[in-house]
Parts: sequence; structure tokens; C-alpha cells
Amino acid sequence: MVWLHDDVCTTALAGPFDVVVDRATLHTLPESRWRAWAASIQTLAGGVVIVKAHRDASATTTGWSGRSIAALLPDFEVLADDESTLPHPRDMHTVPAVLIALKKTAI
Repeated sequence: MVWLHDDVCTTALAGPFDVVVDRATLHTLPESRWRAWAASIQTLAGGVVIVKAHRDASATTTGWSGRSIAALLPDFEVLADDESTLPHPRDMHTVPAVLIALKKTAI
């Protein structure tokens, strides 16, 4: 297993990779960068994408669901759409989140 760090909206990586994991990035992006995120994911992911993101919108983040993420990634189908949590950035509380697994259907 190789872990790589990259800016998913302006990726310098050459895929495809078997698995792409986005933990707590998508919900922080402004709407103007969603298409860049999706284009990179479409290129980088050859098999499975796992996304963990805030479930509910707030003043600083966007809320996501399996359906809304799949709408950005038309070549993928949702395998799992589970409730989860993420740590709150400023205190010991947790934030409601989703853990979405998608599989590439188009080649």
C-alpha cells in the first residue's frame, strides 16, 4: 500500500488507483471547486472511492449524502452510504458525517 498526499482539485498524480480515499476534504470545498474535485476523482479512481464528509451543512461546510456525491461522479455507483462522525475542529464534540463507498461502473 502506498499513501500519497495531493491537492485533489489540481492533482499532479497519474492514476488510476484501485482505491481513492477522501477523508474530510469535500465538505470544505466551495461549490466553485466541486467540479474540479469530481474531475480529479473520475481520473484518479480506477475502482473504489471512499468519501467521509459532513452530513449537515454549516456556515463553513457543505453537507453531503451518497446521492449528492454520486451526482458529481456519474461513472460511479454507491456501494455503501453509512452514518458516521468526524471530530469537531475546535472542541471534543463530534460532527454528524457520512461514510460513502462508490464503485466505478464505466471504464
